Amino acid sequence: MKKLLALILSALVFCTSLVTLVGCVGGNNGNNGNNGNSGGTSEKEENYLALNAYEITLNVGETFELDAKLYDENDAQQTVKETTYTVDVEKIASVKDGLITAKKAGSTYVNVYADGVAASCYVTVVSSNAIDGLIIRFTTQKLYQGVSQQAYALLYDNGTLIAEPTVEWSVADEETLEVTADGKVTPKKTAESTTITATCEYEGKTYTAEKQIAVVEPVYYALSKSNVKLASPLTVSGAANAKDTTQELTLNLVNVAEGKADALPVEKYTFTLSDAEVVESTASGTIVQLTAKKVGKATFTATVNETGEKIEGTLEVAHAIASVADMDVLSLASWNNAALLSESFLMVDDIDYNGDVMMPIAEYDDNKTRSLGIQWKYRLNKKTDGNGVEVYEYVNRADFGKKDTDCLTDEEFKALSSAGGLNGNNVASFSGTFDGNGYSIKNGELFYGTSMTIPKGADGVYCSAYSSLFGQFTGTLKNVSFENIGMQNPASVTIEGDYGMDAVLENGNIEANRLYKTKAGNYYHHGASIIEYAKDCVVENVYVEMRESDVYFVPGQGFGALICWGYNSYVANCVADIQMAKDGNGAVYMIKGKGDAKGTYKNILAIGNKASYAFDFKEGKDNTTRLGFNGNYWMVGDAADWKTLFTLTAGTAATAAQSIKQTVSTYDPTIWNMEDFGAEKDGRPALIKGCSVK
Repeated sequence: MKKLLALILSALVFCTSLVTLVGCVGGNNGNNGNNGNSGGTSEKEENYLALNAYEITLNVGETFELDAKLYDENDAQQTVKETTYTVDVEKIASVKDGLITAKKAGSTYVNVYADGVAASCYVTVVSSNAIDGLIIRFTTQKLYQGVSQQAYALLYDNGTLIAEPTVEWSVADEETLEVTADGKVTPKKTAESTTITATCEYEGKTYTAEKQIAVVEPVYYALSKSNVKLASPLTVSGAANAKDTTQELTLNLVNVAEGKADALPVEKYTFTLSDAEVVESTASGTIVQLTAKKVGKATFTATVNETGEKIEGTLEVAHAIASVADMDVLSLASWNNAALLSESFLMVDDIDYNGDVMMPIAEYDDNKTRSLGIQWKYRLNKKTDGNGVEVYEYVNRADFGKKDTDCLTDEEFKALSSAGGLNGNNVASFSGTFDGNGYSIKNGELFYGTSMTIPKGADGVYCSAYSSLFGQFTGTLKNVSFENIGMQNPASVTIEGDYGMDAVLENGNIEANRLYKTKAGNYYHHGASIIEYAKDCVVENVYVEMRESDVYFVPGQGFGALICWGYNSYVANCVADIQMAKDGNGAVYMIKGKGDAKGTYKNILAIGNKASYAFDFKEGKDNTTRLGFNGNYWMVGDAADWKTLFTLTAGTAATAAQSIKQTVSTYDPTIWNMEDFGAEKDGRPALIKGCSVK
């Protein structure tokens, strides 16, 4: 019966998966076949894989431990030699050693592969993560036999902690668990699942909470790191890189009861790699050293010689970014090789632009047309690569405005501006992962005219569009600082030739004097942001510092400095210092919404000058109803220093959190350094360099 139920549920998931896969043919750069078996068919039909859940629903931030057991045709459980977990859409959820973490609203499959047999769990993530009622929490996902642990009972009201009440504790199986009156739990024997219950009276109401948790042996094998990230030995621009290309691992025998973990000599286990072309390994003493060889993904397995037990991990080698040259190559991906925009990148050093302009990565064209400003004519150079393919590169910045540079002709420019553009990529979105690894991109100016659309301004003439480092963004941005970022003033750019900066391509003709100017001759601009259009993306652990620039923004049209337009994205644990607002200009926010899809925005710390705000979200066709954050945020729009945030209290209009200390406590201490940030301190939250690979 167990086998029949498992196979029926797995088959239902597989059928649903097939429907999804049919609609995805042609996407993901031809990698569709990688997910073709995500539904649960197996290479050995006589064996089957039973999961503890085949369909679950989680709130954003919640976790669920997926357990898989392998059985033969006689329903006898088999010893699994190799188990691998994958997730189809990593922006929706992540999985590590079977622990699923919900990241943003949506649905995806988590796939389990055990000795060639596959099964899948369909995961739905909902955006409302407000906790309500009484809950029970432990400090670990599992309990260990013979090791006592404190249970905590917390009472929430729509996401706000209102009390830590005195409760009455009980257990479902006294042979498995023992609990004291104050909630100290002692596991007496192992169990796949056992239940503990808490009951309390609070303000005339009765609350009850139950929690199911597993009890496991206190001694087990564990790798010192089960998820390894390395940088490629070559940067994106082809330069040699030696930073973050190696990682040391040990296989430890952990004894929770004694509180120790002993590293095993490498002679006592066998270490194997799934792809020796991506990474290589060397072993000595108790240490296995992994060394990156090329960009790619692999798995590694440590097999204990005495017992045959296998302990597994995953590894990724990402494109290394160490210089402005690497950023420029990435910027050109949308023109020459849009597939690069879906790759994974890892910074291995600070990048200092020294006041230079930052070329845009990916594009954004809200109107699906390429009404390019004429300035692009003088910034793209057409050439033929070594394979005879016509590609485009940015003209050397020192040559901007010089007639002798081999730039596009008028006819080439018109063709470039037509719908579909160079590579048929009407909107080349960045859908990959940009991991700053705790490093900074600093002292740069956002490039004038990142957006492909030149919108009309006052009196029917054109305004410069939004500028940003990322145009359309559907990927992941994390662990990076943007420091002292400004915006290039188009009035300071001199271009010799037939057309000036105020010319646009209109109705197939290049028209001069079309951009809207102030009386002083400056160009009005719509906005400057790190991300122009963030849709269905993940942005976490990002610091952004935007300085005031000598640029005039269109009055009455606000924009977001971190995200100009946010649509259904997951943004968490971000910090901003926004100094772009000035009298007579449009409002400057940290994040500005688009439409009625808020996404998830939580745990934000921000200060700004003058009329700076944390967020601006509107809904409805008339855009009249403002939406707030659905997480904790702290913002002072006229703050001289960071300590001003600590003057805010719960219940004020500036925050939706109970206390700023609670918000700060949610920041990962392995990623953020908060030592200089406080009510009596002068510093700010700072990212820890190398945080992604430690």
